[in-house]
Amino acid sequence: MISSFDTKRHAVWVDVPGQSRKSNNTLPLDPLLWEPGQNVVFNRTRGKRETHFIMDRRGVKLTGKACLINCNPKPPPVVVKPVETKLRLWSDKDSWGTDGHVPLNGENVTIESGWNMLLDVGDLPRFDIVTINGKLSVYNLSMDFTLRANKILIRVGEFHIGSKDKPYLGNALIQLNGTNNETEHDDHRYILSEKLESGGAYIANIGLLKFYGKPRKQLMTRLRKEAYKGDEFIIVDPNLDFDRGDLLALLPTSYDSKHTEKVVVNSYDPKFGNVTLEKPLNYYHYGAKLSTAKKYNGVDIRGEVLLLSRNIKI
Repeated sequence: MISSFDTKRHAVWVDVPGQSRKSNNTLPLDPLLWEPGQNVVFNRTRGKRETHFIMDRRGVKLTGKACLINCNPKPPPVVVKPVETKLRLWSDKDSWGTDGHVPLNGENVTIESGWNMLLDVGDLPRFDIVTINGKLSVYNLSMDFTLRANKILIRVGEFHIGSKDKPYLGNALIQLNGTNNETEHDDHRYILSEKLESGGAYIANIGLLKFYGKPRKQLMTRLRKEAYKGDEFIIVDPNLDFDRGDLLALLPTSYDSKHTEKVVVNSYDPKFGNVTLEKPLNYYHYGAKLSTAKKYNGVDIRGEVLLLSRNIKI
């Protein structure tokens, strides 16, 4: 029998009812020597991850173990405190405790429980782990900033960018820089349970995370004229808020489902809906001035144009 798995395992326990646990990689080449529970584990970083095993009518129980040694210990419990009324500026060393300092490149950063931290720095160093147990908000809703970290954990705290009433209007980039490499005893992996582990780059929220970016008028429009391969313009609805540099997706209208393409806006005329593109189109996309719903039993087959650009990016 063959059982596959997705993530790296330090071991796969193989148990047969009434017998002791079988060690991994005990399957002999000679079929005459095969016994229930004998197995071989393929545990490659790139390539197949499978357990091949021998089973009879008694069945076999497989248990994947994400970590056996050098496992990440569970983090200590956090005492949840009310968020303080005073404000702490990220750039102020006095905001980081009595012996604190403004976090430096490569360090772990913790927003302690009860802290009310305001991010007022645009170009931050690259951190290892950012843990949020208090409240982290953006100070200036028009300030551009980049937050670089291998891992970000909103544990018992809050991470806010803008609000429903006052959305963030700048350009924010949250850049996760952890490695995807896997070794036998990876320090970058975080073992959450025997069946669940993180990779080397993640933003994990078990607290509260709310991001409100710049509102856009319309996230989807349709082609109002056919667009051909090699064209450097398309025509969509007028009175949109497309900007130079916006990223659009043109969905396929032919029989080939792979004819989706992404294009970048060079200019947009809100009066007529003309969009010039930075590069020519690679495929044909159907369009028409009016909806085809009456002609095709309620279906508008004009090509969809999706607005992909957002001012908060992860």
